[in-house]
Amino acid sequence: KKHKGAVCLFLEKLGVPFDNNQAERDIRNIKTKTKVCGCFRSRTGAEEYMGLMSFVSTARKNGFDSYHAVKMVLSGQINQVFGVGC
Repeated sequence: KKHKGAVCLFLEKLGVPFDNNQAERDIRNIKTKTKVCGCFRSRTGAEEYMGLMSFVSTARKNGFDSYHAVKMVLSGQINQVFGVGC
């Protein structure tokens, strides 16, 4: 009863997710790729894939088109993507 308002907030505000399990949703794509391919060929390949997918997920969450965000980073325009300098 004490926390009913906070627990049921998703019913009133559509922007609030039903759960807070974003981390699980973020890794679901990686787990699916592993199941389809069997495994990654090397640890380095897996780490690079996860780094790229982490960047793409962050770009989407910040309202960027993932293709154009990756393209801008590869062309050296990272500060235009997230407003930071590297």
